[in-house]
Amino acid sequence: MKSSQNRELIQIGRKRANAVRPPYDRETQLPGLIGLWPSELRDQSLLGTTKITALLRKALRSERLRGRAGHWTYDLNRHLALVEALKAERARLLDLQSASSRLPRALRAANIETEGRILALRGDCRCAARTLDAGR
Repeated sequence: MKSSQNRELIQIGRKRANAVRPPYDRETQLPGLIGLWPSELRDQSLLGTTKITALLRKALRSERLRGRAGHWTYDLNRHLALVEALKAERARLLDLQSASSRLPRALRAANIETEGRILALRGDCRCAARTLDAGR
């Protein structure tokens, strides 16, 4: 009996939370969640979205640890915003991956190598190594 009442309350709470929150907007919400430059926000490529997704996962992991530890800096609203942003960016990433899988294999490999070299020049070597390994 109690479990069915709890489920109903949880569903009501989710409906209210979804009704109050505005839809996810990358340009306005991401700078407050993870420190990004405007040029990084405008990067709609597969590599840029992968980098943003990795940063969101890292920030969410830190926020969860704060919450579990009962730390005074834990913020439930930030936690919810990180979850929402990560879901949206993962959906964008899946769309980009499915679109890139339709490209010819040689073109995909050339694109990954070029983006990997750009990251290596900027100093993001760990991400560049992963993308270069994924292209092989």
